[in-house]
Amino acid sequence: MLMIFFGPSCSGKSTVAEMIHQETGVPVWVGKDYLRLAKNETEAREIFNTRLREAAQEKTLSPHVMIYVVPSLKSLNAAILESPGVTKVKLFADIQVLKERFYKRLQGLGNPPIDAMLQRQLKDIRDETGDMQFDTALVSPRDIAHEISSRTLIGKQPFK
Repeated sequence: MLMIFFGPSCSGKSTVAEMIHQETGVPVWVGKDYLRLAKNETEAREIFNTRLREAAQEKTLSPHVMIYVVPSLKSLNAAILESPGVTKVKLFADIQVLKERFYKRLQGLGNPPIDAMLQRQLKDIRDETGDMQFDTALVSPRDIAHEISSRTLIGKQPFK
């Protein structure tokens, strides 16, 4: 089973993924974390793509279960996205909420390039749909993690 969490910066993807990891032990991969799998990027990407394919084929719990956190689905192989064991989870919030969160992360140092980046990220996911979708301005990360766990087999994960 492969859970793909996607959405703009500061939408809560990593926070929710980490909460699920803490509860279940399901491994979480964020962005290019896969680079730690090998000494060179090409080999690391190859190893990681194999892991993604294995997880994506499993509809049931297996050692291949994982969560992958990305800003958009565009960077992923279409064959993986359409695999039977994939659940796509879209996390988003209003642009003002994202800006406030980002500025807080930067200790109030917002600027036009950051605003433009967040706008671009929201635009990138506008037409992307998830099997589950959460407005993180309206639902807490803990409630989202619980909802995802209860609606998927991850909530019955025997890892931890």
